[in-house]
Amino acid sequence: MIFRSRKEQKAHRRGVVSLFNFCIGLIIGLFAGPVALVTHASPLQYPWIGLIFAAALVLVGGWFASEAAGIFGSLGYLVGVLLTTLGFMYLPFAGDVTALQTSIVSRIWVFAGPILACIPLSPAFRSNSR
Repeated sequence: MIFRSRKEQKAHRRGVVSLFNFCIGLIIGLFAGPVALVTHASPLQYPWIGLIFAAALVLVGGWFASEAAGIFGSLGYLVGVLLTTLGFMYLPFAGDVTALQTSIVSRIWVFAGPILACIPLSPAFRSNSR
């Protein structure tokens, strides 16, 4: 690619770095989303414990994506968690069921998972070192 000025070169590099950071966050989100989805349906007698563990997992994953890849990593993480949560809940593969229709915990997780993944996007959540 031929650039006319240093300004164009820097803009191109920033765009490539931003895309790379988004992909890092997306990979982290595609990993954390299904793990949290399975964790929220706790096999214990107290289903709220699984919901708390899943919420902690999504928040820690979001923090990691934010620290590792910045704001674009957080956006990628949000997309990854959103895709996996909604995809596995509403488009089950091979007829598998990942959530019970009558479970209140599953209904809460459909909204709580993506909302918790949005928290790392807030300026208060990110460190001031960048």
